[in-house]
Amino acid sequence: MHKRLIPLVTCLSRESPAALKSALGMLGLMRPDTRLPIVPLDAAGRAEVAKAFAAITDEELIDGVGA
Repeated sequence: MHKRLIPLVTCLSRESPAALKSALGMLGLMRPDTRLPIVPLDAAGRAEVAKAFAAITDEELIDGVGA
């Protein structure tokens, strides 16, 4: 399980807190809005987070998440 979570942890920590806010937004837990000096996560970053979520959806940790 730990090895499967590494990509998610890596992408969340790379652009923190924008990546974390974006991830929580994908899960419907909060709005991913940011304010300066934090800028929103770019499309590539959002795709990376969605891909990391997709890799663990079969673990029943989260429901399916769209990009």
